[in-house]
Amino acid sequence: KHRGPDGEGVLLINTYTGETKSLRTKDTPENIKCHYQELSEVPENQFNLLLGHRRLSIIDLSVQGHQPMQVEEVSLIYNGEIYNYLELKEELKAKGRTFKTNSDSEVLIQAYLEWGAGCLNKFNGMWTFVLWDNSKQKLFIANDRFGVKPLYYTQVEEKTILVSEIKQYFDFTSFKREFNKEYFDDYIKVGSTNIGVETPFYKVKRFPCGHFTELKTKDGFRKEFFKEYYSIYNIKKEKWKEKDAINTFKEIFSDAVKVRTRTDVPYGVGLSGGLDSSSVLLEVKKMLNEKGSKEKPFTFSAIFPGQKEDESSHVNEVLKSIHSKSFFTNPFEEFNIGDFEKHIYDLEFLPRTTSFFAQWKVAQLARREKVPVVLVGQGADEVFGGYHAHFFRYGRALLLDGKFLTYKKLLHKYSEVKGIPIKNLNNRCIGEVKLSMKVKMGLIKFKHPFTKWWNEIDKLSDFMKAEFSEFQLPFYLLADDRTSMACSVETRHPFLDYRVVEFGYSLPEKFYIKDGWQKWIIREAMDELPSSIRWRKDKKGFSIPQNEIENKIMLSKNTKDNFQFRPEMIRVLKDALA
Repeated sequence: KHRGPDGEGVLLINTYTGETKSLRTKDTPENIKCHYQELSEVPENQFNLLLGHRRLSIIDLSVQGHQPMQVEEVSLIYNGEIYNYLELKEELKAKGRTFKTNSDSEVLIQAYLEWGAGCLNKFNGMWTFVLWDNSKQKLFIANDRFGVKPLYYTQVEEKTILVSEIKQYFDFTSFKREFNKEYFDDYIKVGSTNIGVETPFYKVKRFPCGHFTELKTKDGFRKEFFKEYYSIYNIKKEKWKEKDAINTFKEIFSDAVKVRTRTDVPYGVGLSGGLDSSSVLLEVKKMLNEKGSKEKPFTFSAIFPGQKEDESSHVNEVLKSIHSKSFFTNPFEEFNIGDFEKHIYDLEFLPRTTSFFAQWKVAQLARREKVPVVLVGQGADEVFGGYHAHFFRYGRALLLDGKFLTYKKLLHKYSEVKGIPIKNLNNRCIGEVKLSMKVKMGLIKFKHPFTKWWNEIDKLSDFMKAEFSEFQLPFYLLADDRTSMACSVETRHPFLDYRVVEFGYSLPEKFYIKDGWQKWIIREAMDELPSSIRWRKDKKGFSIPQNEIENKIMLSKNTKDNFQFRPEMIRVLKDALA
C-alpha cells in the first residue's frame, strides 16, 4: 500500500477461456465498475491468473488511469513512468490508434499492440510490467533497461508469484522464509551481495534488468525464457570533438530533465550540494524560466550541522543562485533505533552504508510537504567517471598502454586539483599496475569471484560499466526505490535517461578525467552553476556521519564492545524479515 496509496485494483483472468472479471476491494475507487463486490462471490478454481495493482497517482489523476487497465484484449499492471509518452502517443495516433485516457499506461498498451516486444526500445523511462495478451494467449513481462524499478519472482506449489517487494510474499501461507546463506556470507566477506539476481531468500529471484519474457501460462515460469533486449556493453566508443561533446550533453541532459518533470502532481529535486543534483536543479530552473514561469522549485536536502560530512554550505551556495522552496532534514539529530530498523525492513537488503537512512528521511520530508515526485542526481558518477577509484583505474590503463607522457600530465593536474602529493598518487597507480599483472599471472587468489572481477578490469570504461551494472549503481537504485516508495514518493533519474548513458559511454576515456577534473564534461556543460559548485574539488557523494550513527546504534543496544556493522545489519534484516 505504501507503493501506491491512491487506489487498488484486482483483475481475475481465465487464460484458457479468456474470461476476465474485476474484483472490488476496500481501496478500489467507488466509480470503478466491478463484477464481484466481495471475494466470497468469486467461484473457486475459475481463474488461474490474478493481476493486482496499487496506484500512486502521478499522471492522469482521474479514475481513467486506474489499473489493471484493459484495452482491446490486453490487460496491464505497470509500475513506473514512460517519460516520452506524449511523443509516442502522437506517433501512435499517426498510425491510426485512438486513446481514451491521458495516461502513459494506455500509451504502453497501444505501443505493445503496435510494435510487440519492439515497444521496449521505444520507451524512455523506468518500468516493470506484466501484460496479458488474450488474443495471443500469452504473458509479456518486462523490466526497464537499468533495473530502476524492481520485480521479483518465485514459484510456490505450482503457483508463480511476481511482486515489487519481497515482503509481499509474507501474505502467502505457502511461502517458506528460508534465508539464503550464501547471500549473507557474501556480505560478511566483501560487504556486498549480488542484488542483480539474488535476494535474502533462497527461492526468491530478481527479474533481470534489460530483459523481457513472453510465455504461455502452461509453460510455467522459467528463467531460461528471459530475452535480453538491452545491454550497456553494446555501446561503442565514438570520436568526439570537445565542443560537440559539450553541446550534445547540454542538449540531451536538458531534455532528460524536461521529460522527467512531466507530472500532474508537484515535483521537486533532491539537493545534496554536489555537482550532479545541482545540475538537475539548474536545468529545472532554466526550463521554468523558458516557460516564463516565476515558480520556485522544491528542494529537499539532508544536512548534518557540526559534522564533517555536513554539506549545508554547498547546498546554501546553490540556493543563493537558484532560489527555491527549500526543506531540510537532519537524519543524525532525528535518529532513533526504531526508525533505523524500520528503514532496514523497507530496504529488504543489506546496506553498505547508513546513507540509505538519510535517503529515507529525505523521502519522508518530501511526502510531508505533499511532493510525491523527486528528481535526483543518481547515475552521473558511473557514467562520467566521478568516483575516486576511477582516477587510479585510468592511471593503471594509461601505464599498461604505455602512454607515459599522458599519464605524467594527468598525475600533475590531478595532484593540483586534489592537493594530494604526486608521489602518493603515483605509488597507488603503480600498485594498480602490479595488481593487474599479478591477477593475470594467477599469483593472487581471491576469496570471492566478485573481488576477482573487480581487480582484473583494466580499462576505465569497462570498470565504469561494471560499476553501473554490478558493483555500485544497482545498490543505489534499489535503495532509492525502497526508501522513496516506502514514503509513497517516486524518484526520477535524469542521468539515467538511456540517451545520456549511451552518450556517456560513447565518449573517449580522456573526456572522463581531463586536466585533473573528474566528470569533466558535466563541469564544462554546467557553466551557469556557481563556480564553487561547478569546480568543487572534494567528492563526498551523499555523505552521512557513519561512525556517529554507528555509535548511536551501539548506545541504543547497549553493546559498545565488539560492535561490528555487517553482523549487526544481518541481525536487523533477519529480525525484520523473519
